[in-house]
Amino acid sequence: MKFSHHYTKLDYPIFTTIRQNKSYYKLGQQILIYEPNNIFKAEIVSIRKIIKNEITENIARRDADCSKEILIQKLKTWYG
Repeated sequence: MKFSHHYTKLDYPIFTTIRQNKSYYKLGQQILIYEPNNIFKAEIVSIRKIIKNEITENIARRDADCSKEILIQKLKTWYG
C-alpha cells in the first residue's frame, strides 16, 4: 500500500485508511506500507465498507489530515 506523503495516522500502531477495495485487501493479510521515507509491515485487522456520505469531519481529519470536503474531493479524483 503506497502513501504519497507521511500522514500523522501512520505514527500510531493502529490506523485507518480509506481505499477502493476490489477484494484485493483481505482480513488478516500482511502488507507492506510504503511512505516516501519509510517502509513497514502492517496487518489488516478490520474491513468496513463506507460510502462518501458517511465520512464525517472526524474521520477525514484522522484518516487524511484534511477536512471532509477536501477528502471527498480527493476520493472523487482518485476513484471517481
